[in-house]
Amino acid sequence: MATLNSIEYAQVNDPANQGKVGVAKRASKVRVDIFTILGTQGIASGDVVRIARIPAGANVLFGALHENESKLIRIGIAGNTNKYLTDNASPDFFGPYAGNLATELAAEEEILLTIAGTPSAAYELRGFICYNFD
Repeated sequence: MATLNSIEYAQVNDPANQGKVGVAKRASKVRVDIFTILGTQGIASGDVVRIARIPAGANVLFGALHENESKLIRIGIAGNTNKYLTDNASPDFFGPYAGNLATELAAEEEILLTIAGTPSAAYELRGFICYNFD
């Protein structure tokens, strides 16, 4: 059985790269933004809820959410409401899809969540989104 290195591990631990800045994301900061949505907020089907603001230059890593009523959820940005999650019922992990992986954001993104179906007053959705930046 072989022992292999991830790309980042190999870059950081290569003697030729020791002391170089920006060799890998080892020195980057990871931020976690949490969000809570309650049925008592008066949310109706199709309403858009702002859940996070991700700065330009950051890489969206992943997020997770859980809700106590099964609703179809979309997570994305204006103009691309399903960039990170498309019509999935919770609990679910979400994040960049193929083509968006490990891509630094060119501009700040306001992350939006859309719920299909009107939640009851007892509805609770809780989640988080992780991203890294230098």
